[in-house]
Amino acid sequence: MQNSVEDDFTKFVGGASVVLALTATLPQIYYSFKTKTAKGCSWWFLLSRLGITILMTIYGIHLGAEMLIFLNIIFLIGALVMVYYKFVESCNNLEIEQEQEEEENIL
Repeated sequence: MQNSVEDDFTKFVGGASVVLALTATLPQIYYSFKTKTAKGCSWWFLLSRLGITILMTIYGIHLGAEMLIFLNIIFLIGALVMVYYKFVESCNNLEIEQEQEEEENIL
């Protein structure tokens, strides 16, 4: 017996939610990838999003809900991309601040 909660209706609703969620999310991921920054996103938002997608992927696997698993794997990839660029941005900002402090100390 297969452990799945999906039937035709839930696959349709799940497919529609995947399309809408990707339409809402992919532009931000593309922007972060193109500009190499996640400047508009806070660490709290990004880490929460990462945690939610991991938990929802596990939940989808438990239910056997393919659409839920697919959607959250895409979100997980997007969240990891944005966390990476936020980390790079934070490191660059820290270096700039240290250089400015060194210049002030010299003067």
